This record gives sequence, C-alpha cells and structure tokens, in this order.
Amino acid sequence: MNEDSHIQQAHEDAQNNWPTIGWSLKSFQTHVNQVSRDMRETPSLHMNDLYLAGAAACRIMAAWEVIEREYGPQIRAALRGYRRITENLAEEIWSDTRTRLMEPIEGYGVLPSGDRPARLIYYKGSTRLYTYILRTAMNRLSDRNRREKVRHAWTPEDGQVLEDTTTESPMQRNAERESHRPFREALVNGFNKLTSRQTYILAMVCGDHSVSQKDIADTLGTSPATVCRELKRAEGTLRDAVTARFSAEELPRMAKDILSDLIFDLVKSGQQIAVA
Repeated sequence: MNEDSHIQQAHEDAQNNWPTIGWSLKSFQTHVNQVSRDMRETPSLHMNDLYLAGAAACRIMAAWEVIEREYGPQIRAALRGYRRITENLAEEIWSDTRTRLMEPIEGYGVLPSGDRPARLIYYKGSTRLYTYILRTAMNRLSDRNRREKVRHAWTPEDGQVLEDTTTESPMQRNAERESHRPFREALVNGFNKLTSRQTYILAMVCGDHSVSQKDIADTLGTSPATVCRELKRAEGTLRDAVTARFSAEELPRMAKDILSDLIFDLVKSGQQIAVA
C-alpha cells in the first residue's frame, strides 16, 4: 500500500470512528504530510489519534467534543491516582489542560475561518494522543504547584518571606535521597521494560487515591481480569529488576513511597525517568 492509499484508509477509519467530525481527506493529507516534514525520522504514526488531534487543532468543535468524551474521564482518573489530588483538583487541571491545548499558536498559518490553529497541532502522532494529553495535564499540575509555592512563600501583610519550619535539613533530605538512589536506578531499569498500559495501571494502583481494577478496566475498555494480569506482569518485571540487585533485607522500608514518586515522575515527563 502506497503512502496516499495508507492516508486514505486511515481517513476512512477515522471517519467511521467519529462520523460527526467530518474533516476532509485533503486537509488530513496535508496535515500528515506536514507532520512528516517536521519530524527528522518518521516512525509508525498513530493515524487515528493524528486525525482527531489535527481536526481539533483546526477548530472543528466536534473533535473537541470527542476529546472531552473519550479522554476527559481517563485524564481525570489518572490525575486522581496521584497523591494529594482530589476530584475537584483533577477537574480543575483537566479544564486548564483543555484551555492550554486550545490556545491559538503562530507558525502554522491561518485557517479558512481566519483563526489560528490550536496548540494541539504540535501533536505529531509518534505517541498515543492519551499520553500527549496526560503529559500536558501533568505539566499544568506542576505549574500550578509552583505558583502555589510562590504564593504561600510570602505573607500578604508585609511581603516578607516566611521561614522554613521543617525540622529536616536540606543535608538530611539529600542524604536520604542518595541512600535511595540505587533502588530508584533499579526501578528505572524495570520501568524501561514496561508497556504504556502497564505503567498506567501501576499509576492508578499505587497512587494515594487508589483506583479499583474494575474502574481501571472501564477506563481502558477491557476486563478486570486483563487488568489483573497486566498488573501482575508489571509487578513481576519491577520485582525482577530490584531483586536482581538487592536482597529482601536491603530494600528500603519506604519502597512504596519511592515507587509512587517514581511513577509520578515517569508519567509527568512522558520520557525516560531521570534518576538524579
């Protein structure tokens, strides 16, 4: 199948999935060709995701409705899987994420309507659209946390910096982090062998707001038994990576907290975890 036939088939498949969007084959083909020119290497693209994101970037509201319906529940559930994220905060971050993705950007011309394309046009299809949107949501959460830290670091009365009241010194925190470093490195090696689905399931299970396997299955569109199998495989991969390096007596007592933080780092970055 040549490239044009491949794009035409992908367009037909996407139209069957989301008939209300109605993005033209010509516009989709132009978008795919632009993506191919922008990328140094052209990996296997997620064409359905590229169609949906491209249509949304071109301000087709039906595409945004699909994103809200199909990705909104998944992203909010993923956010609630992390520590200290309430349902209200997850909803707030999701709303902020949508707003961010809909922002007009320059450098991609002007649409026939006279509007600028939305920021979602930066999505290139090399990863799943879910991963891209989740990464954006985690960045919005990170930005929010930084703003909160700055806001709480000053008193509203006189603008003076508040004193650090923690009893643990920076030296103690650094020493603790260094003591956990080999364990984190072993986990990174294990994580590099996991599938994206396994990482997602671990994130849901290991967060402070633990999600049931049934709810995870509903979000992924699969069965609880499949989720259970994937979870056991993921745990086995991580266990093998750690036990290859440590005995049971050597494992840190805070292993679960380290694991939870590491999962947060992984999904936030959307890339290989930085151990440092």
